[in-house]
Order: sequence, then structure tokens, then C-alpha cells
Amino acid sequence: MQLDDTEEIRTAELSVRQELDTVRLKVELDRAGKLEFRGQKKRACDAYLDALYLVRGDSIPNDEQQTEIDRIEAKIVALGGEVPVSTDR
Repeated sequence: MQLDDTEEIRTAELSVRQELDTVRLKVELDRAGKLEFRGQKKRACDAYLDALYLVRGDSIPNDEQQTEIDRIEAKIVALGGEVPVSTDR
């Protein structure tokens, strides 16, 4: 295996991880939205917290998805929840 092959594999792996992370976040946000729609505020808030946990710890740099993070945090606050302090993991 040559160095170029290894770098191509790493790039492809990162791309796949980022796609998977995007889908996982979308699923969690859909779940939260449905709970919110049903009026289940506590469960919706918990689902948005789960989504925030995912987005803060995924393979996509947070600065590239800050708009999404801000939107999720606003939903948590609007539902009466508290946004946890960000910790590196």
C-alpha cells in the first residue's frame, strides 16, 4: 500500500463518518420534532438534548455546524430545559 492510498482511505472514511453523523442527527431531530408536535415537551427537550450531545461529539467540526447547534440550544431553552456546558469528549 502506498502513502497516497492510505490518505485516500482516510479521506473516504471521514466522509462516510460525516454522512453517518448527519443521518443520525437528522433522525434524532425528527424524533424531537414529533414529540414537540405532540405536546410532549419534557420528552422533546430530552430528545433535543440527545441531538445536542450527538452534534457536539460527531466527526464534523462544531464551527461548521454552529447554526445547527444554536438552533438546537434555542429549542431546549424554549421547551424549558437547560443547555449543558460544552465539554470536550
